[in-house]
Amino acid sequence: MRSGNTYTSNGDAEMIKEIMANLRDEADNIVFRMESGYESEEIAEVIKEAGYQYVVKAKEYSKHA
Repeated sequence: MRSGNTYTSNGDAEMIKEIMANLRDEADNIVFRMESGYESEEIAEVIKEAGYQYVVKAKEYSKHA
């Protein structure tokens, strides 16, 4: 487990690499669905370089707050 002051996606690029390695023979197309806490350039690059897709769900905020 992570400590409470650790950012959500720390270390997750490596975890995603492991998931892809385990699923590579099971599925031709993998789409990763993530919440905004996992939106990082490192994770996006890992997924894109493997030829897979991802979707990030995030809340939209008004520009006129």
